[in-house]
Amino acid sequence: MKLVRILFGAGMAAFATAAMAQTNASGTITLLSQVGSTYNYDIKLNNLGANNSGGVIETFWFAWIPDVNFMPDNPANIVNPTGWTDTITAGGGYGIQWVNSGGGLAGGNSLDGFKFSSADSPSVLMGNYNYFGTQYPILTSYVYSSIPEQGTFKQFVVNFNPAPEPSSWLALGMLAIGAVAISRRRLASARR
Repeated sequence: MKLVRILFGAGMAAFATAAMAQTNASGTITLLSQVGSTYNYDIKLNNLGANNSGGVIETFWFAWIPDVNFMPDNPANIVNPTGWTDTITAGGGYGIQWVNSGGGLAGGNSLDGFKFSSADSPSVLMGNYNYFGTQYPILTSYVYSSIPEQGTFKQFVVNFNPAPEPSSWLALGMLAIGAVAISRRRLASARR
């Protein structure tokens, strides 16, 4: 009976440790630029686990669920954050698998620099992929606490954060110039 209690206690402790180290993530994709019909993107990955207690992220698989890739066009010009390597995956569409070989992204931390180019516009990436009658957002992704498809994992949808249109930058610039002009006038009035 004592041995059963010891084994039960050890099992519960292992279960509690595994539950505390669940992988949890979010991500934001930003349009960096457009050159002709090529769109250049950057993804920021966030490990939502508490500082070093939420488990590490060693694999980030973008635009993918097991066995299906969602991007309509093959990505190119992939850039990796330091310590990460990429693989383009295909099947249905295309996905990008990034794997870290040296410790991964610790809980409570964020990392950007997951970059790629694509013929897929922001409106295409914000669309859905039909997989046997089920609609999946193209930006559906997975993270794993270990090598691909090993360890704890989390499925999530990367949020799109498009850069302001050039006309928006012009409007912001005009507002800034107007604010500077008003403050100069007020300063000149105060000196008189």
